Amino acid sequence: MKRQSRPKIGQRDRWNKWEEFCLKSLRLALKRLRRKAALPEGENALNSRLFDELRLAARDLCPKGFSYPPIRSECQVQPYGVSDESHRRLKATPDITWGYEDNRQSDPLKATRDFVIECKRVRTPMQSGWVFTTHYVEDGIKRFLDPTKRYAEGVGSAAMVGYWQDSAGHALHAQIRAAAQNAGITAVAETLPTWRSRAISEHSHVFSRPFEVSPIRLNHLWIDLRS
Repeated sequence: MKRQSRPKIGQRDRWNKWEEFCLKSLRLALKRLRRKAALPEGENALNSRLFDELRLAARDLCPKGFSYPPIRSECQVQPYGVSDESHRRLKATPDITWGYEDNRQSDPLKATRDFVIECKRVRTPMQSGWVFTTHYVEDGIKRFLDPTKRYAEGVGSAAMVGYWQDSAGHALHAQIRAAAQNAGITAVAETLPTWRSRAISEHSHVFSRPFEVSPIRLNHLWIDLRS
């Protein structure tokens, strides 16, 4: 009897499977985070809580007998396929990076990549003048476009988490839309959906950037943490 050969899985299909697992784990982690009592308000403290929940969720969702690369918090980005990386880029630290090893990649310098998760608070401005919705765009979304930061280089997708902490969703929604429009990120400004109360609101958009992989799909998950 002739043995049937296994179908070949393309690099894009393997990454899509990995992205699917990362997002599934992230959704579960956010749901559990929302159920926690007395959550902190600060971004770093919230990220620490989410990081723990993400590790627990990944353990629960991973099929028995399989393993996954470690999840890292505030880990500096790694060189990708070049040896002359700038000092500024190598100092960049996404909030959460989840390693991915593609052992079928012919170039070993490009075989290790990361699923990147960047997290920001979304709420009304502070008296000091700090505007969280502008920060979400300028220091969040744009880091996946900025050639000096190059978040999620080498992969076709990434994620952002928005901690929705106060105010009505439509007001913050409009502010993010305006900030994205001002930054020239029309894919966000034109398609941003209405957020769901007491739940996770999801949206993704695709945009081009001046480095690999382009275009990239950025998945947004906004979690309602209002009391």
